[in-house]
Amino acid sequence: MSDSFLKNKAKHPLFGLALAGLGAMTLTPDSLFIRWSGMGAFEMLVWRGIQMGIVMFLLSYLIDRNNFSHNMKLTFSRRGLVVAMCQLVSTACFVIGIAETSVSVILFALATSPIFAAFFSRIILGERTHISTWLATIFTLFGILLTVLDAGEAHGAPDGSVLFGAACGLTASAAIGMNFVLFRKYKDLPVAPITGNGSLISGLLALAYIGPSTLFDGNIAMISVCGLLILPISFFCLTSASRYTAAANIGLLMLLETILGPVWVWIGFGETATVQMIIGGLVVITTLASYVLYTSYALQKSR
Repeated sequence: MSDSFLKNKAKHPLFGLALAGLGAMTLTPDSLFIRWSGMGAFEMLVWRGIQMGIVMFLLSYLIDRNNFSHNMKLTFSRRGLVVAMCQLVSTACFVIGIAETSVSVILFALATSPIFAAFFSRIILGERTHISTWLATIFTLFGILLTVLDAGEAHGAPDGSVLFGAACGLTASAAIGMNFVLFRKYKDLPVAPITGNGSLISGLLALAYIGPSTLFDGNIAMISVCGLLILPISFFCLTSASRYTAAANIGLLMLLETILGPVWVWIGFGETATVQMIIGGLVVITTLASYVLYTSYALQKSR
């Protein structure tokens, strides 16, 4: 998919929304394929990280081959490597968290990335933190707390530490928020190869840690659907959509993963959340949707 193709299609006013919607919907079954793979956390990291890294480097070459050499210099610059580390942390913590506890806990925690982005924007970019951010933080943390307190009763979920899993989810969310802010700060950095680099490094580090002995334990085809298809397609669509529609629209559509991810895992794997977890999730989703909508309205009003 070339830039010229995107620019021609982008003339339609709904193109950006459609592209973001495709990316968000593609991402929703990611957790289900993780469960279907039956792999340990580090084995999943190897396959997801290396596969996504290779695909993203290939994609960056195909869509911008004239500037590929220059993009590689930026990718492996000090700034590029710092941003790649954010991708590494978010990838590793997400996978480890999913392997540790209920999908619902991780996805509800992961949905808080817009709030982390707002805090990091204050620190790094000097942007003002509105009272709405503090209120949204309080309500989302309350919703996550409701989920965590009852996550041990979830049916079909891993029996690891719920608190550790939730901490992994929040750390991944913070890394994603930092990632957004750094890409805003360093607008010249190429998004696709840097993200691919972070994913690739995470996979190689996991491989160095576990070695090849258990690498083929589990269903490789299922985890490869994530690394070769779901992650690259969703990332490419969501990143490209940011050029054609408001960030608030993308933020709202990203909540589809938070809503539908646990549903797919329930349908395809039998992992179910408790009533209290669902209530906590609704608190998180409602709060974040309201926060994104209010932020978008306030931004338009200030112009």
